Amino acid sequence: MRDKFIRHVFTLASAGMIVLFMLTNCKRYESGTPQFVLDTIEQVRERYCPDPRLAVFNITPEVRGANLKLTGEVSTTTAKQALIKAMRSVARDYKIEEEIVVLPDAELGKKRYGIVNVSVANLRGAPKHSAELVNQMLLGSSVALLKKREDWFYGQVDDGYIGWLSAGSVVRIDSSAVAEFQTSDLVRFIGWIGKIRSKPDDNAPPISEITLGGVLHRREEQKESAEKTGWTMVSLPDGREGFLPTHFLSSSAPSPTVAGAGARLIATAEKFLGVPYLWGGASVHGFDCSGFTQIVFAQNGIPLLRDASQQAREGVAVEIDDDFKNLQANDLLFFGASKEKITHVAISLSGPKFIHASDYVRINSLDPDDADYAESRARTLQFARRYLKEPTPMLGRGKF
Repeated sequence: MRDKFIRHVFTLASAGMIVLFMLTNCKRYESGTPQFVLDTIEQVRERYCPDPRLAVFNITPEVRGANLKLTGEVSTTTAKQALIKAMRSVARDYKIEEEIVVLPDAELGKKRYGIVNVSVANLRGAPKHSAELVNQMLLGSSVALLKKREDWFYGQVDDGYIGWLSAGSVVRIDSSAVAEFQTSDLVRFIGWIGKIRSKPDDNAPPISEITLGGVLHRREEQKESAEKTGWTMVSLPDGREGFLPTHFLSSSAPSPTVAGAGARLIATAEKFLGVPYLWGGASVHGFDCSGFTQIVFAQNGIPLLRDASQQAREGVAVEIDDDFKNLQANDLLFFGASKEKITHVAISLSGPKFIHASDYVRINSLDPDDADYAESRARTLQFARRYLKEPTPMLGRGKF
């Protein structure tokens, strides 16, 4: 399971000064700073950066005599202005100075966006390949770039998550190019894992991998020939061209309002049975618990936030009866030490059965009389949330 929000607290000691980092992207305070200054920063942070996975509010106060200097970076001009205004109101005996950068960094110029150019791009907690994997993006996903450090971009991806990705995994473009790509003739890969071939031939050398959910531009002039040859010519964000079997591509977006969407969602979930658990994973190569629920719902036209504790704030609350009869297939079940500390999420299959990523994607039960009973999950189940209005009949295990 994953929930990084509770793990960003650590302490560093150096040269007799203690620096306390709490919620790394959102605040950093040094000892010796007046408490009312810290309280004011915290109050503004809570308003503009309640979730450090989705926004930046990294401020360091420094007091030198009658001068109070604020340095750091924030996501919005509004947050910066609110902090300065609040500080001037409470710190009237100080001269307020600031060096607060509003992201995105001006050094990026106009090219402040990126399109993922590899089958799966890794989003990490720090600008190095050995850093924690916090999320993944699929081919064709867009990224809002915030700043650059050497060969890494700090960016915010489609689901709002913020982290570091290698510069080579995206094509850097401006806002007009993003709009052009997103409104072009796009096709979505509906196979499992495929190879984009240099020629319309299964034996031709590949130019790129693609996984379920990846998006590509379809070459307009190839529509008619695709029907005859069974191959569709596509182009990657960096301009490389290749071919994919036409039957693995869809030009329509999935919709949760179409009749039978609920049953298809469960069928989607069951396709992933046996896929291994991967912390931070959100592709068919491996999932963590919330990456699994996110991609299952996304493949059926329902966007979810990234982490279990974030998904727990969405949908409609569902009361859980003692016999679990009121749980419908597609309800999300949330687990943890308490309702405020959610650390795991699963998809209900109705009644006591549920499917989730735990070591690998598997089916378990909340009923102690069942062979697949998961005692630890039954003990830590906190609540359920519903995202689909239509009841979903269980039609048996879906086929891949």
